[in-house]
Amino acid sequence: AVVSAGDLADGAGALKRGDPVVIVSRAGGIEVRMGGRALGGAMGGAVVAVENLESKRIVRGRLVGDGVVEVLQ
Repeated sequence: AVVSAGDLADGAGALKRGDPVVIVSRAGGIEVRMGGRALGGAMGGAVVAVENLESKRIVRGRLVGDGVVEVLQ
């Protein structure tokens, strides 16, 4: 895939299927980070499915940083 400077303007970068990610979940002032794996491709700001490597649970989140996916509440 070709990535242009405009695609990276928000700083979140690009993600492809199988890439390692950090899954971030926030609730009640607490932030939890865990390792995960992208189940699809995404550009910065897009929603993507990821698998939690520890629990094997699949969650959806927004790509908010380089390899960082914030779980949708």
